[in-house]
Amino acid sequence: MKKIAATSIGLLALMGAACTSQAAAKPSAPKKPAPATVTLPNTVTVGEGDMFLHPSATTVAAGQVSFTVSNAGPSPHEFVIVKGDPTGTTGDEAGKVSEAGHIGGPEGPEIGNINSGHAKSLTVTLPPGTYTIMCNLPGHYIAGMHATIVVR
Repeated sequence: MKKIAATSIGLLALMGAACTSQAAAKPSAPKKPAPATVTLPNTVTVGEGDMFLHPSATTVAAGQVSFTVSNAGPSPHEFVIVKGDPTGTTGDEAGKVSEAGHIGGPEGPEIGNINSGHAKSLTVTLPPGTYTIMCNLPGHYIAGMHATIVVR
């Protein structure tokens, strides 16, 4: 009986030591990697056509942003940038949306009359915010010639 009791106590001591050493050997939680630095573009190419507008980037860095707009469609287009979303607004002509948020004010920079097969460029200074790039010729916006650009 004494041998059984001594053996049992010995086994319990060994099991306790094994548990303690396993707990001590348990690896610590892995460290989270540092967040990667993301470099946002400041140059955007925009393809326009009948009736589409496709920017190469939809998030850009705040500051000077250059847009190069190419017209692959058969009819002329334009390129306008407004702050916010003009969907549902009424412009100064039938079939146009409001340009009240036009960057640079009512006479601000834009690209007009990009003929078929041609490209034009525009560089603007954009503070952080959400903008809409579009062709605002009558009927073109409603047909899908617009995209949202987020400036960070």
